[in-house]
Parts: sequence; C-alpha cells; structure tokens
Amino acid sequence: MAITIEALIARIETLESKIQSFYQKPCASKTKHSSAFANFAHTFTPHVRSALFHNNFICTRNLHFKPTHAQIIKEISLMWNALTLDEKLHFT
Repeated sequence: MAITIEALIARIETLESKIQSFYQKPCASKTKHSSAFANFAHTFTPHVRSALFHNNFICTRNLHFKPTHAQIIKEISLMWNALTLDEKLHFT
C-alpha cells in the first residue's frame, strides 16, 4: 500500500492547520469565584469548631473530642439558613 507524495502533503497541511488553530484560540482563564456560603463557612469554621468542642466538654468532660467536618458544616448551614438576605449579601 503505497502512499503518494500528494497524499502525504495533504495530510501534513491538514495537521499543520489543526495545530495552528490550537495556537490561535485564546485560552480563557477560568477563575473560580467563591460563593457567599464558602466565605461564610471559612469565616465561622473555627468558631463553630470551638463551640462544638465546648458543648461536648460540658456534657461529657472529654478533652479528646474532635468535631467531624460533617458536624461543623451542619452547624454552619444552620447558621447560614438563619441569616436574612441582607446579612448573606455581606459575605459576597
């Protein structure tokens, strides 16, 4: 199965045009915007963690308690849902 020079030239030209199209397209930088809830959670995670530890210490006197991430996020989501729209807009 012999490939002619014309066929090879056609293949090379199509490959070169495809490569050029990759270089000509501008790369859209996708910056990830943080949500208001993420900002709220980042702000209040240490406070919620210490409050959960304090509440557990009062009940059980356990100094080795470490609240799980799920417990922390659950408390933060309850706090978030209790906020008004104006208070939520503060974290955008």
